Amino acid sequence: MRLLAEEGPDAVTLPRIASAGHFTSGPLYRRYDTGPDVLLDLWNTELRSFFSRVVEASVRWMSEPDTTDTAWLTDSLHTPSTETKALIGVLAVARRLGAQGEEVRSETTTIHDTFVNRETTPDRRDTTYLGTSARCCTAATGEQPHRRGRAARNPSGY
Repeated sequence: MRLLAEEGPDAVTLPRIASAGHFTSGPLYRRYDTGPDVLLDLWNTELRSFFSRVVEASVRWMSEPDTTDTAWLTDSLHTPSTETKALIGVLAVARRLGAQGEEVRSETTTIHDTFVNRETTPDRRDTTYLGTSARCCTAATGEQPHRRGRAARNPSGY
């Protein structure tokens, strides 16, 4: 995960992982075929649950901005942790990862929609849906945000 966070998703190749870990690449090739397979494994073992926490905190913060238990979220945006940088890296390249990326894109949308749909009124759901940072992240992975209301009728914003 450190390699992904520090050098980006394109640096996650099996030889680079072996070199960074100071071991031979043989064991890696027995478990993974490509770097995207490693990224998907990181998503499944670490980053999916972190993304879920980020989305939940974002929705809670959008609903109740004075919530003190979301302070870690703003801290992680100002000073990104290794986990935050790794998550951003995977989300940023999910569209070009083929089948591995499709799994990530599908799950980010499902996680996001699960938390947004907990909102009790349509207005709160729309506000939360349009305002969460998670939606921006899923938009970066190839998902198109839904336009509602005035923005849908007047895309220029004037």
